[in-house]
Amino acid sequence: MIVDDRKQAQIRLLLVEDDPDDAHLVKTSLARRAEPIHFEHVAQGLAAKALLEARRDQKALLPEMMIVDINMPLMNGLELLDWIRSQPDFDKIVVVIFTTSTEAHVLADARRRGANGALSKEWHDGDQHALGQMFVDYWFHGGVVMA
Repeated sequence: MIVDDRKQAQIRLLLVEDDPDDAHLVKTSLARRAEPIHFEHVAQGLAAKALLEARRDQKALLPEMMIVDINMPLMNGLELLDWIRSQPDFDKIVVVIFTTSTEAHVLADARRRGANGALSKEWHDGDQHALGQMFVDYWFHGGVVMA
């Protein structure tokens, strides 16, 4: 379930996704979960960077998990990931890469750069429940997202 109050949420999640259909899919799948999730969405890597920089001194407002698309204009997801991992203030943020690529080397590169997990958008094709379950399992049950 999506909640507005960060204090009620069990997780603060930021989606960085430029495709409105994919963003809607993620939000819908998470809204169907019983766990309270504070959900925010930005459509570009630069917008995510600006949001993190603006909240750098307000730890309670930082996301605990980010779902980041790779292919975005201006600053792609891997460039954003590199920047996040270079910032000591953000080293505790869990970053899961969300991509259309099914090539193993792309997912492996994301892990090498510091992603906590990677999920191919092709994996969930039409199964919104499974997508939400993957993220919930990762966060609440310590599962590994690598599909």
